[in-house]
Amino acid sequence: MDEVLEAAAHKIVQVFPRICMCGDSSLTVSKRGDLVCVFGNVEELTINARWSTIEGDIKIPVSIGGSYEETIRRWKSPENMHLVLAVFMRYKRGAPPQFESCALIARCAEEAGWFRPPISNIYEDGRVCLGDSNIPRVTRVDTVQTVWSKTLQVLNDAPYGSDMAGAQTPEQIAAIFGFKNEQQNTVEKWWTECQKVNNEYYDLIKC
Repeated sequence: MDEVLEAAAHKIVQVFPRICMCGDSSLTVSKRGDLVCVFGNVEELTINARWSTIEGDIKIPVSIGGSYEETIRRWKSPENMHLVLAVFMRYKRGAPPQFESCALIARCAEEAGWFRPPISNIYEDGRVCLGDSNIPRVTRVDTVQTVWSKTLQVLNDAPYGSDMAGAQTPEQIAAIFGFKNEQQNTVEKWWTECQKVNNEYYDLIKC
């Protein structure tokens, strides 16, 4: 297993057409027992959601009922946001990697800790709700790198759910994920609009 992980850690992520990865596009792999964490920076997301209009002309992604605009928008993380997709899986000798969960969390230089982006498909601890039918399909020939890339593709393709719609206010969503006149909102202290999160697996993310 160590040889597999070492080889995966030195591969460059395979970028899908719908995904824009800028800057350092390498992945990092860490492990604890048979638990493997592969994580990398995400600088753009595809948001597939219903969009509501608040404060007159600001569009925010929502998913609950009503009359909304349904469209896809590309969102770029703020320059001072280090947004990380961490994929957790079990790797056992002679078996394909088993997807366990993934998290989309952010950190910044100004304040310690991990933060949960205020959108409705992320649980309160930062794990992503992909939906039962959207779990990445993993095969015996997949490396941890390709599992990470498949997970990011599923995240970009999946429609946003409403399970955690009440975990943030419309104002918090608008501050980070709002669009005005098709221009993305900019916010300097984005972390003030987010909740701090923790999970027993996050000590595997060393960045």
